[in-house]
Amino acid sequence: MFHQVLIREEDQRYQCFFWTNENGNLAVYAMRVMTFGACCSPSSAQYVKNVNAERFKNKYPAPYGAITKSHYVDDMLISVANEEDAIQTAKDVRVAPLKLTSIPRLELQAAVIGTRLTHTIIETLSIIITRKFYWSDSRDVLCWINSDHRRYTQFVGFRVTEILEATEAHEWRYVPSKLNVVDDGTKWDVQPDLSPESRWFKGPDFLWTTEDKWPQSAIRNEPTDAELVANLSVHYALPKPIVCVLGYSSWEQLRNVVARVLRFTTNCCSKQRKQPIKTGPLIQNELYTAEVYLIRLAQQEGYPEEFIILRGTPQNAGEPTAVLPRSSSLYKLTPWLDEHAILRMRTRIAACQYTTEDAKKPIILPHNHETVINELRQKYQIGRLRSCFNQARRDCQKCKIEQAAPNPPFMADLPPGRLAAFSRPFTHTGVDYFGPTEVFVGWRVEKRWGMLATCLTVRAIHIEVVHSLPRKFYSDRGTNFVGVDRELKKLEEVINHDEIMKEFTSSGTIHGWKLGAANTNSKEQPDGCLHN
Repeated sequence: MFHQVLIREEDQRYQCFFWTNENGNLAVYAMRVMTFGACCSPSSAQYVKNVNAERFKNKYPAPYGAITKSHYVDDMLISVANEEDAIQTAKDVRVAPLKLTSIPRLELQAAVIGTRLTHTIIETLSIIITRKFYWSDSRDVLCWINSDHRRYTQFVGFRVTEILEATEAHEWRYVPSKLNVVDDGTKWDVQPDLSPESRWFKGPDFLWTTEDKWPQSAIRNEPTDAELVANLSVHYALPKPIVCVLGYSSWEQLRNVVARVLRFTTNCCSKQRKQPIKTGPLIQNELYTAEVYLIRLAQQEGYPEEFIILRGTPQNAGEPTAVLPRSSSLYKLTPWLDEHAILRMRTRIAACQYTTEDAKKPIILPHNHETVINELRQKYQIGRLRSCFNQARRDCQKCKIEQAAPNPPFMADLPPGRLAAFSRPFTHTGVDYFGPTEVFVGWRVEKRWGMLATCLTVRAIHIEVVHSLPRKFYSDRGTNFVGVDRELKKLEEVINHDEIMKEFTSSGTIHGWKLGAANTNSKEQPDGCLHN
C-alpha cells in the first residue's frame, strides 16, 4: 500500500539511504514512494486514503463511512447485519477483486506487463539494444499473438494490439514450464532454491548456450479456440418467384398473371391425378390465393431472418411466441404468422366489432412497396411508408406538374424618378384618378372624381377635385407620346376591336388622345396648344 503513494520531490530527501552502486561504492539514494517503517508513512497513507474516498462520498455513502471511520491504513474493522451486506460492502470498498479471471487472460496480462517493462528499460538505458526475445509458457498467448486478433474477444484483441505495436510476432518464443524460471517463485512444493548460483538469479541454462540449442516450438501456426468470438452463419435460400414482379406497374395485372400461373400449375397436378381442371375466368378464391402468394413473397424478401425465426416456432393466433432480436426492425411490432404464413402485426383492438379483420391484424410489408397511404393503412402496416410515399410523389411527373408553383421574377430596379435626391417636390410626378363619389349640389346629386398627383421622390401627394373625366386628351408631340402612338397603331392590327369595344366602351369612356401638329404655327395649334 505504501508504494502506491508518491512523495513530493522536495520531500524525497527525508527518505535517503545508502546503497552500493555498480562500481562497488556507497551512494546515497532517495525513495520516491513511501516506505514501510517510516514514522510518517501510516499517517500519510491514511490521509491519501481518505482524500480518495471523498470523491465517492455521494455515490457510495456507506463504503465512504466504512473507509473513513472504520479503516486505518490497510486494516478495516466493521460489522454488518448479514452476509449479503458484508458482500455488498466489500464490493463497493473494492478491498479485493471478486470476479475470477481465467488463466489464459492472466498469462496475456503478464505478456502486456513484460512488453511495457521492456519499453521502459530500453528508454532508460543508453545502450543500443538490437534484438529482443520474449518467453512465455502459454500456448494460447503465443497463438493469439501470431494470429488475427480480430477473431477474438475485445479483452484479447486490445491487449494483443498493444503487444504488437511495441514488439514483433517473431520475437515471442515458447519456453516449457520446466525451464520457466518464473515458476520457481509461484509453483513449488518444497522451498525453492534462491541461492546466488541458482537459475533464479542467473536465468535458465539454455540462455548460456548458442541460439540453435534454445527450445523450439511448432505452435506458431496452431489455432486456439480460447476467447474466440462465436460466429453463426445461416444460409437461407429465398423462393424463386414464378413471375418477375418488377415487370408490372399495375397491381391488378400482376395479380391476374400470378393467378393464371397458379391455375396452370394446379391444372397440371389435377391432370396427372386424372381430376377435372379449371377453366374460364378467374374466380375470387384464385385471386385471393395469388394476392397471398405475392404478399408472402414480399415478406420473405424483405424480412428473411424474422421469417425464419417465426416459422421455426409454433404460432398461436395473435400471440407471438418467438422473440426477435432487438436489432430487428419488427421487434416493436410483435409479429406473428397466420395460417397462410403471412406476417401480421399484433394490435390491441382484436375485440372491436366495427372494423375488419385486416385492420385488427395488419399485414406487415417492406417499406419499398409503394402505393396510396390511405388505402394501404386500412389493411397493411408498412414501415417508413410516409417517406416512401413522398419519394414516389417526387418522382411522379403528374404530381410535379400539379404541385408546381410559379417562380416570380426578381423585382426590377427603381426608376430614376424614385431615386432623384435633392430635387424639388413634384419634379417627378405620377397621376391617377379615383372615384366616382356622389355629392349633393343643391337639390341634385352629382358625381365627382379625384385626381391624385404623387411625387415619386418624397412621396408627397396633391389631390384635386375633378367634376368629370376627360373625353379627349390633347398633348404636344413629346418623344414618349409619339412612341406610345406608334405602338398602339401596331396593336390595332392584331387586337379584336369588337371585343375591346364590348368590354371597355361606356358613356364615360375617353374618346381619344390627339397629338399636336409638328409645325407650331399650324391652324390646329394656335398659341402652341391644341383646340377641340
